[in-house]
Order: sequence, then structure tokens, then C-alpha cells
Amino acid sequence: MRANRKVFNNKELCDRLIHMGLLTEKGAVNHDAMAAFANMFFGLFLWDIKHCTGKKKELLNWAYDGFKELNQRNDYEHMYLLLSMQYDNMGKPLHDPVWWLMCSDTAVLGFMERFMSCFEAHMTNCGQHDQDLGEEESS
Repeated sequence: MRANRKVFNNKELCDRLIHMGLLTEKGAVNHDAMAAFANMFFGLFLWDIKHCTGKKKELLNWAYDGFKELNQRNDYEHMYLLLSMQYDNMGKPLHDPVWWLMCSDTAVLGFMERFMSCFEAHMTNCGQHDQDLGEEESS
């Protein structure tokens, strides 16, 4: 089943993304701006995991596995929903600019492709040895 189309592809809400430079006036993704936006957000995502309570490395690995599976199916809408669920699991709200992406399937696709690229690069470079996450708390 597809996502609620009353929310996705809403021109009025997409104006925010146009003003941010993430979409063109015609609704296409501005790839350079979206890449920068996704890179910055991925850094925030890691920062937010680092500062949540619980098993940080497990959360990161669980999230990566879920994103990787959905990415293999090109299921960007569910990747976006999984991202939102990660913030629920951390007890934090999804950052507003990322929330605003939901107005456009094109924006979600462009963002999630780049976000996944950042995640894959991070896991390849840091893998299970991510020192930036700090000590895991015992359950």
C-alpha cells in the first residue's frame, strides 16, 4: 500500500523545500543541495544516537540493517518512515527540515538515496568499531 497521497506531493508544503533550495520550482531535486542537506543530517543522526540512552551501537546496527534491506527494495518511503521510527526509539522528534521532505516523493527519494550513501560509507569506514558512539550502557 502506498503512503497517504494527501500528504505526499503537496505543492503548498513543497514550497518550503523550494525556498530551502532542495527542490527546483518544477519540483525536481537540486542534487547538490540535497547531498549537502543529507550529509549534514546524517551527522545529526549520529550525534543524536550518541546522546540517547540505551545501546547505541545496537541501535545504529539495527537501523543500518533496516535501511539496507529497504534500500535493496528501492522502498524509499518506508526508509523515510524507518528514519522517523529511529527518532521515536531515541525519544526525540525528527528534525523539522527532514519532516518537511514528506511533502514530495521526489524529495524523499533524493534525500534517502544520499542518506543511505552516507550511512553505507560510515559503516564501511567505522563498522562495528565506532568509537564516537561512546560506551554502551548496560540494560
